[in-house]
Amino acid sequence: MTKSEIIESVSTGGIPLYKYGEACWALTRHQALIALRKLKPTKVGVVGGDMYQLVEGKLEPNGDSWYFAKRHKESDEAYSRRTIDGTRRYILMYENFGVDDTYFTLILEGVKNC
Repeated sequence: MTKSEIIESVSTGGIPLYKYGEACWALTRHQALIALRKLKPTKVGVVGGDMYQLVEGKLEPNGDSWYFAKRHKESDEAYSRRTIDGTRRYILMYENFGVDDTYFTLILEGVKNC
């Protein structure tokens, strides 16, 4: 799989949020962890993400999010590694409502649709 195919598969999995005014896809915890594993060889960083909850059959932002700023003189490879690892830790440690009701968006460095 090429880098662009990996990014496409990661950024278009899950539930589309376009009907909520977002150009992103909400991923379950499991889908998000798989996406991070796929992203690792691409050296694309995860700028951050937003959290959604499934409430009465509808996805709603719950106000939680995370963000990684690129450090001074940090290489693209180091930024990618740090942000993917940090996002993985955040997702694994995140506890709010039920695990099955929690969805994550991944905002990828240099990718327009989240």
